[in-house]
Amino acid sequence: MMKGNWKKKVHSYLGIFIATLMILFSISGIILNHKSLVSSYGISRKYLPSKFEYKQWNNSLIRADIKIAEDSILLYGNTGVFLYNNGHYTEFNKGFPKGVANRQIRSIVKNKDNQVYALNSKKLYKLNKDIWEECSPKFRGKFSDMLIKGDSLVILGRSNIYVNHHNTWEKIELRAADNYDNKVSLFRTIWFLHSGELFGKTGKYIVDFIAIILIIVSLSGIIYFISKKSIKKINNKRLLSGVMIKSVKLHNKLSKTFFILMLIVCVSGCFLRPPLLLSIIWGRVPAIPLSKMDNTNPWNGLLRNFKYDNQLKDWLLYTENGYYSFKDLHSIPKQLNKYPPTSIMGINAWQRDKEGRWLIGSFSGLYTWDRTKNECKDFFTDKLVISNTASPFGKKAITGIINNIGNKIEVVEYENGSNFDHMPEEFKYLDMSLWEFFLDCHTGRIFSFLGTIQIFYIFISGLIIVIVLLTGFKIRLNARKKKRHNN
Repeated sequence: MMKGNWKKKVHSYLGIFIATLMILFSISGIILNHKSLVSSYGISRKYLPSKFEYKQWNNSLIRADIKIAEDSILLYGNTGVFLYNNGHYTEFNKGFPKGVANRQIRSIVKNKDNQVYALNSKKLYKLNKDIWEECSPKFRGKFSDMLIKGDSLVILGRSNIYVNHHNTWEKIELRAADNYDNKVSLFRTIWFLHSGELFGKTGKYIVDFIAIILIIVSLSGIIYFISKKSIKKINNKRLLSGVMIKSVKLHNKLSKTFFILMLIVCVSGCFLRPPLLLSIIWGRVPAIPLSKMDNTNPWNGLLRNFKYDNQLKDWLLYTENGYYSFKDLHSIPKQLNKYPPTSIMGINAWQRDKEGRWLIGSFSGLYTWDRTKNECKDFFTDKLVISNTASPFGKKAITGIINNIGNKIEVVEYENGSNFDHMPEEFKYLDMSLWEFFLDCHTGRIFSFLGTIQIFYIFISGLIIVIVLLTGFKIRLNARKKKRHNN
């Protein structure tokens, strides 16, 4: 008897344990798939666990600063722009669309005519007195970075470069790199498979539909479990029995019909966080035909940060595949063999120091990069770095660099922030974007009480869901075999 019942017990008790989280995964996943629907909304950090409060410029509040006038400095990051003037800090976001998600600034630059531009992932803005006015190029796609070179404003998109020279925009597709292998990132392929984006809007809608199915399957399972446990205590057993039968029929029918798709969504999600993430992060595979990854542009979705090196007279480019250099925007990019260790989550700070060395900060730490000597050093210890390899999180997770306030370069850390100046108390509870809130719900980061276990939250939850799905499939398979045998 025990041999035949263990699958049912595992399915039942693990299922009731994970059902609520499955509903949370599904609802948050649908919202994450449609960022534009919630981009105008935020939630005050006073309603969130204390680790989400801003303390001394932490939690990516500040990315960098720029001096726009003798007495005015702009600081910017994930919550927008702040003006530092006469010792006071004030929000400086007039003209940006409503919502924190629309104020996550990637770069702010000033040209020789003292015109100031700000860039987020979708739009370009120009400062007119104290109001930001949109002046985006007429090209579709996301933006990553921006700089001024001579008379030109140059924007790095996720896939192309856009150059504005004398108010005329030019779109440039970079040539394939010297190490181009005509393959794509395995990590990005699985990521887009999980969201459905791999097959465009149709794929996203299919995954949304599967999320709704998972919600119904979870709710019907909860109803069946509670009804079964309560039937002995309820007088109207016929009514409760009817509820049980209907809920279990719905549960079984949906689980049987969409088993493969539910399994694909859940397993792919497990690979997007440690420890399974480490097995795919550097993997490269041929692009799936007709998918989002199947693109003739060799840099499709890969571009992240860039600079122009005035010392060596070449461009530096950081991508998901590493660092590259090229003499001009029409040259073949060459992959660099020596560069600072950089977290797989990308660069958060990239500036020059007083000696002319590059400073590059990420969640892996902060490093100096002297290209003339072809050497990299740890910024804090001044020790020479031998290997380019970086862990996702170092001892100091860097989110920004401040060099216009005070007499020295000030580093901003993710958890500890920075002491370049006292952060105004009113910034403590600035809104978190609703989309980011649901992202933290989806990844489990919102459950701060989990501590260090939180990093394995997705893997553990996903493993339980997969076990529940597989045991449910096995139970139905055994029931079908038994029915055929009896017939």
